[in-house]
Amino acid sequence: MAKILIVDDEDVVTEIAKGVLMQAGHSITIVRHGDEALAAVAASRPDLVILDYTLPGRTGRDILRELRTLPSANDMPIMMLTSRHGRVHSGVAEIDGADDYVTKPFDPADLLARVEALLIGSTISRRVSNASTMDDAGQ
Repeated sequence: MAKILIVDDEDVVTEIAKGVLMQAGHSITIVRHGDEALAAVAASRPDLVILDYTLPGRTGRDILRELRTLPSANDMPIMMLTSRHGRVHSGVAEIDGADDYVTKPFDPADLLARVEALLIGSTISRRVSNASTMDDAGQ
């Protein structure tokens, strides 16, 4: 079970995402404003953040860039979930540090598969990093 933070101001989107992710056994926290997102990350240290591009208050892009500067969140998987379509937007999100980019409306099964892939990738990355640190300490 992973802790997932959803940052989105659209009720329908958050309810669909929450439902499919909770059904898969994940713990979900939802915040609706950009200003609340950083505080929620600091308070709960989620395993994954699903972040809308367009939010009241601070934009998802601003939040993404700020999260990537924090040592506690620089390796946290972040998925942008947005109604902005096109390679330009997904490219900008990737440059800013997004690990994945999903457009609305989304297929719930696809969202779940992509979340699971990000969580698995994050777990593998942490294990490799921990093993490397242990090897360095043993030398």
